[in-house]
Amino acid sequence: MNDQAEYPLYVKGLILRHRGKIGESLTYFQSAMRINPTNVEDVKQVGKSLVLLGRHKAALDVFEEALRMCGGEHWELWHNKGVCYGYLRRWEDAKECFQRANAVQRHDCTYLQLGKILTQEEDLQGAIDNYLEALEFSPENPEARPFHLPVALVASCSLHLRLVRSSGDLIPNWGRWRSVDADNDRFALS
Repeated sequence: MNDQAEYPLYVKGLILRHRGKIGESLTYFQSAMRINPTNVEDVKQVGKSLVLLGRHKAALDVFEEALRMCGGEHWELWHNKGVCYGYLRRWEDAKECFQRANAVQRHDCTYLQLGKILTQEEDLQGAIDNYLEALEFSPENPEARPFHLPVALVASCSLHLRLVRSSGDLIPNWGRWRSVDADNDRFALS
């Protein structure tokens, strides 16, 4: 391996990772990082490969190093740290990282990850608020619209079934929810 050319090593690492050869890609990114240890992109790619290899604690250290190098203002590094903390089931740390990522620069994927954690923790009002903010930020994104907000709303409804039943909008019907209004039957959930 020619250790004198950083960029070809970086590109080779990207190609190998795209082909599913994560371990080999890590070697190339580490070689590129040895040539230019101040390049945040090289360090970030090392961390991403570590995540894909399931080495989340090591990836956290790498992302933290990269954040120090760039002064802490890099949304993707904060987002990736949140992903690592999520895999480690450190929900509070993950939420903090996703919030920091969105504070630097808002992205749909960060909103979606944060919403999943909030829903999992049964902070359903927080999840709904998060998804509504995501929709406000990116109303044209189909990934944010059709699935995640209704999941949070349905989860909220299942936890607060008495409120749903007392509203009179929906009634249970043989294990399915159907609209009471006959005009709205075509919108009923099955």
